[in-house]
Amino acid sequence: MLAYFPKAYEDELLYSMIARYSIHTGQQENQKAVIQDVFGKKTAVAIPDLPSHLRIFSKKVSIVWPVSPSSLIDNHTLANLYVPFLFEQQAQQVISSMKSDFGGNIHTRSGITASSIQTTKYFRYCPVCSIEQKNNLGETYWQRKH
Repeated sequence: MLAYFPKAYEDELLYSMIARYSIHTGQQENQKAVIQDVFGKKTAVAIPDLPSHLRIFSKKVSIVWPVSPSSLIDNHTLANLYVPFLFEQQAQQVISSMKSDFGGNIHTRSGITASSIQTTKYFRYCPVCSIEQKNNLGETYWQRKH
């Protein structure tokens, strides 16, 4: 259980929250420790779009943020951009993998790895939103809409 985890901002990616957690706790140079903290194992990987280990994560943060894996998927991942384009069974498997502690096949199940469409290499953000976030919140974060 974590005694601290940052409050989720509106439309914030889970990946962004984990990044802010690493900064707030002074662990930005120790990614393995951060992963151990939030996912309960050092071999997990923080994935920006379709993360896994969400059931474990929700248990780890439950004291400070009672959030369900389904709520995380719906509000803090990019699953809502992929799932509408999948067959029902495929979508259920992706969601199940996101909740489980094995997510190695999520991108394969969703068809992303077989796609001819190139994924972006960098996060995108709105410079105006970034300034507003810094002024209003004292820090910036990655929004799903970007």
